[in-house]
Amino acid sequence: MEASLFQFFSPVTLEDVDIIRKYMQLCQYEEANHSLTGYFIWMDEYPIWKYVNKNYLLLLGVNEGTYFIYMPYCKAEYYKEAFQKAEQIFKCANLPFICSCCNEEMLAIICSLYPTCTYQEYREDADYIYDRNALSTFAGKKLQKKRNHLLAFEKNDNIQYCYESLEKKHAEECLSFLRNWNKDMDDKMLSVEANGIKRIFQYWDKFPVVGGILRINGSIEAFTIASFLSSKMIQIHIEKANHTYRGIYQKICKEFLSHLSTPIALVNREDDMGLENLRKAKLSYRPIYLIRKFAVIIKENAS
Repeated sequence: MEASLFQFFSPVTLEDVDIIRKYMQLCQYEEANHSLTGYFIWMDEYPIWKYVNKNYLLLLGVNEGTYFIYMPYCKAEYYKEAFQKAEQIFKCANLPFICSCCNEEMLAIICSLYPTCTYQEYREDADYIYDRNALSTFAGKKLQKKRNHLLAFEKNDNIQYCYESLEKKHAEECLSFLRNWNKDMDDKMLSVEANGIKRIFQYWDKFPVVGGILRINGSIEAFTIASFLSSKMIQIHIEKANHTYRGIYQKICKEFLSHLSTPIALVNREDDMGLENLRKAKLSYRPIYLIRKFAVIIKENAS
């Protein structure tokens, strides 16, 4: 049955970056799983395939052996056409037709097209959205504990630090820091992530990426990689730091967002993967809202 699915979909490669980016600009989803940079960071673990039509782009994903489409990339007027084509392809492959990583807006559209569809929300996949100004200053009572960590870093007389905007020329230094950062961690996903970071550096000019590094006594001790989801939201893909320096995570976050020249208002720091400690940490930064996500099983033709 997979064979018939791949009569329509072909593997996404680096040669497809420009065309995917073109279709993404038609809708500018503010959801972390629909990120060009994110796709290519994680493609070793979560490969994607494409179906290109003049009116829309369909991307196929797979998770634990289950195939699904992401939200279609197109103007709103072509959603119905895109879903009908995807439905046809999945029916031909004798597979359940699933659209995953759907936000609430797309869920409503699908439900209007397919009234008998069923769906499930995945809390562990919800994106945490923050106010850019809050994470640029850590001002206010709600962020006092984070601000205390930040001040501890800034007032440490033993630390001589400087911030720089991340560029391709920093690749080897960042990768060397990363190898040292995770040298004692036997984690498959960290290895996948490291390979993805290396890929982004290697093809830096192909992606809409920005970032920053923090040097302490001349050496990189923290770096972040981000990309723009829309005209008002940026997504933080990577944030790594030497945790032996108290407040260093708050400092790299503050410096990156403070130096960012693009006038975005919102910061997407992705999901918590259902990990209790990570959820607690993300909540402690006081998100202003969460982007809820759904998987939808579509059961009938659009009317």
